[in-house]
Amino acid sequence: MYFVKLVNEGNILLIDDYIVNGEGNVVCKSGSSTTSEPLVLIDFEYCNYNYRGFDFGNHFCEYGYDYNCDEPPYYKIYQEKFNVIQERKIFCEAYLEEIYKMRDSHENPHFPSDLVTGDHEKDLATLISESIHFMPVSNLFWACWGLLNAEDSVIAFDYGSYARDRLALYFEQKAELKKYLDQLDTA
Repeated sequence: MYFVKLVNEGNILLIDDYIVNGEGNVVCKSGSSTTSEPLVLIDFEYCNYNYRGFDFGNHFCEYGYDYNCDEPPYYKIYQEKFNVIQERKIFCEAYLEEIYKMRDSHENPHFPSDLVTGDHEKDLATLISESIHFMPVSNLFWACWGLLNAEDSVIAFDYGSYARDRLALYFEQKAELKKYLDQLDTA
């Protein structure tokens, strides 16, 4: 099990078997013989500690977007990719596999005991359900973000159209969020 730590609050996570020496180079700790990759790059620009359902819902929303477009609005939406059941299941299975490994290793005394139940099928269904319920929340978030950026952005991207599209997807998907909220009311 590898634990990671932030390196100077940047966009790099450093695996525990490595250090940054005085010259700023990443080197293996003395006595360590690891073969793992030392760095994990992540995007902290819009990253935050979020509710798991939101992060997964956001991830699955991105399946339907292509930002590699040279013509306005500089993105394309493929709605059929928002509901890719098999890909969603594979992603959630991989996550659960790692969570179960972390839990079973007992290496982290602060591991949240309520993250999984021990019933793999139930945990998988819960995770998939959480992600679907929070897809509209992600769309609402990015609609607001698009509106904020539409005013001042200097890059070639139609933030106004992006905000409208994300808002339209929110309204299309909000029934899923309502289902979740209704479940909370009956619990």
